[in-house]
Amino acid sequence: MSAGESMRLKPGGARLGVAAVIGLVLGLSAGAAETPQGRTLSGPEIGAALVGNTLSGKSPTGEGWIMWIAPDGKMIVRGTTQNGSMFGDIGTGTVKGDRWCVTWELLRQGQPMCLTVVKDGDQYRNYAPDGHLESSYTIRPGNPEGF
Repeated sequence: MSAGESMRLKPGGARLGVAAVIGLVLGLSAGAAETPQGRTLSGPEIGAALVGNTLSGKSPTGEGWIMWIAPDGKMIVRGTTQNGSMFGDIGTGTVKGDRWCVTWELLRQGQPMCLTVVKDGDQYRNYAPDGHLESSYTIRPGNPEGF
């Protein structure tokens, strides 16, 4: 069984609860917008940085996650909440204009969100359309986690 299959949810009562946890972990906070530090990436720069690589990050509330973005844009994320619960989801990502647009199977009930990507040294941050921080992460080349 692949990492993506083992992390997928079975139909039932836990689906909404886990989707809510994933939303929190990947930064769906209602916090105030912050002024991005660093340089906003263009569409081609976003694609070159993210696609085919592994992202390791944290949500604004501190939960850690690892995500593989395959060359075709398919994504797998897994991580641990602050209370130690594991989570995971699968989705797709694509560059549209100068934004990174993601659609997750569970998170936001499959509704897409397009994010601004900012690079500051070796750190990257994604910002939602309303300006709040969605996530911060570093990037490792390829698929070292074996997703």
